[in-house]
Amino acid sequence: FVRGELSSGMPADKAAAQSRALAHLGVLEAPVDLIAANLDAAVGQVAAYYNPATKQFHLVQVPEDDRQLDMVSAHELTHAIQDQNFDLTKYLPSTLSDDAATARRFVVEGEATLMMLLYVVTAQAATDPLTPQFMGMLRVQIDQFANLDAETIGTMMGGKLGAQIAAVPPYVLVPMFDSYMKGARTVLLRYLEGGWPAVSELYATPPSSTEQVLHAASKLICHREDPTVINLPASLAGKGYRPVADGTLGELGMRIYATVWKLPDVEGFAAGWGGDRWQVVEQGEAMLGLLATSWDSAADATEFADGMRASFATRKIAADLRVAGDRVDVVIGCDGKACKKPLDAMAKLHKKPGKPASAPTKAETECLARLGA
Repeated sequence: FVRGELSSGMPADKAAAQSRALAHLGVLEAPVDLIAANLDAAVGQVAAYYNPATKQFHLVQVPEDDRQLDMVSAHELTHAIQDQNFDLTKYLPSTLSDDAATARRFVVEGEATLMMLLYVVTAQAATDPLTPQFMGMLRVQIDQFANLDAETIGTMMGGKLGAQIAAVPPYVLVPMFDSYMKGARTVLLRYLEGGWPAVSELYATPPSSTEQVLHAASKLICHREDPTVINLPASLAGKGYRPVADGTLGELGMRIYATVWKLPDVEGFAAGWGGDRWQVVEQGEAMLGLLATSWDSAADATEFADGMRASFATRKIAADLRVAGDRVDVVIGCDGKACKKPLDAMAKLHKKPGKPASAPTKAETECLARLGA
């Protein structure tokens, strides 16, 4: 099933091009077989799955313990109910950017994880798990798990499974793991600020970036902050270049970049992300990576630029960047005067600075206080 899903959404030639581009950009440390990596990450830890195309629920690894079987079933049957109400195929179309698709998976997997946890409590304690006291306790537990990184989770699993997961690149592994527990936190916060009708709104008006689901209270629930749309024309690099791949990294992608190159402050490097667009092009054997980014403030932009410069030294690559207020443009695969032309071209794409963010309204402030954000 997973092979079929991957082959339809990621043909081998597209996967190879994507891998080369992401490695040039630096989100991958080196090119990898993305299909094999996704397969290892998915199949290695799957106990069951729901297939929205056939409307079938499949058990892959049948637990010996009935309680574990029920827990797995609660998660996957939640997906069936999501599909009945919101049509998961339409909710996760192939036209979404990687970042937007990951944000929606936070909702889908996060709700299923939350329902699984609520079911376990009900089955074991025969009590109503939706009381304020219990939901507060559950939030603490979810926050603890959500703050664990994928490497730590793999170590906790140990054995063959832990080793298999540890070998998967962060670009593949982190979005998959984060969608479960960090996604559960997003959905729980939405529930706390509006109940199940508010959770349903996450399907009617989906999040558009991982920034929103990583900072659900301040960027999605109490105040919605959609990303700046940045366009990079295919002709930007100049004549003779042909496209390899393009996309949007998002805040989660920026965190992954910082993790790969071991920057000291992963979250600080990506904090204040406001939008980005990247493309990698090639001419013969020469590759050129273009990354245009927008930030919430000039200070955020400067912190990102400082981190990028440090990563250039670690990677020992030819690259340059330019900071202009709350925008940072990056070119990878050139140096000196060779970088000036694409940086000049990217500068022309900048829109005039927008109005500064307004102070939170009274309603937003009260909402943030209720959610402890």
